[in-house]
Amino acid sequence: MHSGTKIMDHTMTTHEKEIINLRKVEGQLHGIIAMIEDGRYCIDILHQLFAARSALSRITLRILENHVRGCVVRTMGSTSAGEREKKIRELIDVLAKFGGGRK
Repeated sequence: MHSGTKIMDHTMTTHEKEIINLRKVEGQLHGIIAMIEDGRYCIDILHQLFAARSALSRITLRILENHVRGCVVRTMGSTSAGEREKKIRELIDVLAKFGGGRK
C-alpha cells in the first residue's frame, strides 16, 4: 500500500492479519517497559527485546513479500518503462532501509 490507499482487498486482508501480530508486539513492548520500571535483570529484558525485534522482522518480511508478489508483479507487467523503473527504485530504497544500508 502506498500513501494510505487501499490497493487490493487481498492486500488489506494480509495487512489486517499483520495488525494482530503487531498488537502482540505492542503487548511485548508494554511488558518490556514494565520490566524496566520494575528493575528486572538486564539479560531478561534483552531476551524480550530480541524477541520483539525478531517478531517485527518477520512481520516486515511478510509485508515485503506481499508487496513484491502483488504491487511489484503488477507493475512489471505494465507497458510503462517509467512506472517499472519507479517501482524498482522504490523497492531498492526500502530494502536499503531494511538492511541498514545507505545510498
